[in-house]
Amino acid sequence: MENVALGHTTKLRCNPRDRWVFSDKTAHPAIIDTKTFDLAQSKRRQPQTGKPKHHHTKRRYPLKGTLWCGICKRKMHTHHSGQTTYYRCRVREQDQPAADPKHPRSVHIREDLVLPELNKWLNLVLAPDRITERLTATLQAPEMDRRETKQVGPVLSSEEIAALVQKTDDLRTATLHADPREAERLYERVGLRMSYSSGDNEVQAEVRFTPDYARYPDVTVHVQDCFVLP
Repeated sequence: MENVALGHTTKLRCNPRDRWVFSDKTAHPAIIDTKTFDLAQSKRRQPQTGKPKHHHTKRRYPLKGTLWCGICKRKMHTHHSGQTTYYRCRVREQDQPAADPKHPRSVHIREDLVLPELNKWLNLVLAPDRITERLTATLQAPEMDRRETKQVGPVLSSEEIAALVQKTDDLRTATLHADPREAERLYERVGLRMSYSSGDNEVQAEVRFTPDYARYPDVTVHVQDCFVLP
């Protein structure tokens, strides 16, 4: 036995078959004979052919990191029930005394209900006409108005604003047609953050991003609104 106090460990290894020790005296009645045992072992060592391989698909969570509980302001985590994905905020028993009394034991929201409504909202608030109006009001305001409203950022021409609107629209279109893996990246790109209020089934949503960071790092699109789940 090695001295474990010195950091030694004991490893068990199987001896090869030619070093096995067989007893001359049978200890108990054999379940199967030696020939059948050897045949079964040889079949086990043969490569398996014709068997379907089961490929485990890694689940994707496009809304991961974007949903917060509207009651306790904690981030909601993913949960599965069958084939349905939920995002939930669960209060543990040890947290119950300190938790908000209005907070249910578990607040949960179905992903397949959020995504269609979220895409409708993004399609509306990031529409080219709305972004054009928002950027024009911000980036082409008279100098005095900009000082009064404490607006920062460059004064851009209509052509430059149109280029920013196009980049925003490219993001909007890509997000609406993205698969779950790509959608997760795009939601992060537009700075999506949502807060779910279970009482009225309403989602407060916000996006904040820079359409063209390389050329206009100070120009940010920021939209905040809400939508109701079905």
